[in-house]
Amino acid sequence: MHRFLDRTKSRLETWKLNVVVLMTYTILSTIFTYPAVILGNKLPADGGDAFQFLWVFWWIKEAVLSFSNPYYTTYIYYPTGVDLVFSTITPFNSIVSIPLQFVFGLVDTYKIIWILTFILSGYGTFLLVKYLTGDTRAALISGLIFMFCPYRFVHALAHINLISTQWIPLYVLFLIKTVDETKRSNTLFAALFLFLTAISCYQYLIFLCVFTLLYLLYRQWSDKAILNLEVMKRVSMIAISFGIVVFPFMYTLIQEIIISKSNYMYAGGTEEFSADLIGFFIPSMFHPVFKDLVSPIYHNFTGIYIEQVVFAGYTVLFLSIVSIIKIKAVRVRFWALSAAIFFVLCLGPILHVNGILSFSFGGYSQYVTLPYSILMHIPIFSIIRSPSRWDVLVMLSLAILAGYGASYIFSTYNDKYKVNILFL
Repeated sequence: MHRFLDRTKSRLETWKLNVVVLMTYTILSTIFTYPAVILGNKLPADGGDAFQFLWVFWWIKEAVLSFSNPYYTTYIYYPTGVDLVFSTITPFNSIVSIPLQFVFGLVDTYKIIWILTFILSGYGTFLLVKYLTGDTRAALISGLIFMFCPYRFVHALAHINLISTQWIPLYVLFLIKTVDETKRSNTLFAALFLFLTAISCYQYLIFLCVFTLLYLLYRQWSDKAILNLEVMKRVSMIAISFGIVVFPFMYTLIQEIIISKSNYMYAGGTEEFSADLIGFFIPSMFHPVFKDLVSPIYHNFTGIYIEQVVFAGYTVLFLSIVSIIKIKAVRVRFWALSAAIFFVLCLGPILHVNGILSFSFGGYSQYVTLPYSILMHIPIFSIIRSPSRWDVLVMLSLAILAGYGASYIFSTYNDKYKVNILFL
């Protein structure tokens, strides 16, 4: 009886904590994105691709209700029509939008899904870092870092698919649990969140496949006995379950990749849309204080501004450095390695420094080639025309490192001065 009461009390406390965290993130999202939620019949966007996503929401509703093929329409290039396989349909957001459109209308539906990506991205990161560190305060900070990172804010102006990052930390959480725990439900949850990632943004599916391989290799390297037969069976079940549910959504995409080479996604732009090295160390050009100072620097970068904002924040970098220096745990080092590898991938095939690609040496123009110069020729990776978007995994890795760093500071401060910091 006592055990039952204890479990009930523990579950109630966990439920209360989750409600408080979600409410906190909701309030802060409303404040930090002000006046987005009160714009009336206006989009929180700068035009461009945002209108495309708005049209996609409308079109998917029309296609579903009329039992038409959502991946093909004659509303564009009538009467011939056009293939939408490689367009940013973002099936999850589009399907969720259908009932919402009947209640709130098209524009408000867009804004609801838009603001939810902030709230849920923070919440997913909170759960992940809470599991890793056991520190609620640090987890809350990590959630704030990821949900409000400059990468998400700048893409929120145009790319609702790229800010649909809410499933990424949840997939990572249940991937880790799948390796560490024997509960089979972890594999199903991992497959579910990988599936939701895939149908929110197929580029992120590719990113998470690379992340998964990196994580498994690192765990095997750090602990030779960890990836035993039982663990590999559980990991395989993630892949099998995911493959079954995602196949109907990805079939046409895979077919297009194999058969067609005429799609605009093969048109290049990889070098142009690579992150500039300087971009990692200067605030966003939309920063409320430093924008006038840094904007001239951003004008030197190649490509468009929305693909060049990759800054993490000086406080985030500080907390990450604290965790790397002060915490010697193997798992902390993994997140440092993860941040470093995806940082290099962000830079693309050729190093950009303040918009400069070639450097004069000995009377010759020299280029610093990077690993992405090989990766970009692999068919699946060749359609990711913007290497800077790997920054989403850089930011998640840094958010986790910052969580470890914050947890270390909290525990050290409490132990040294015997002060209980009341937080949540």
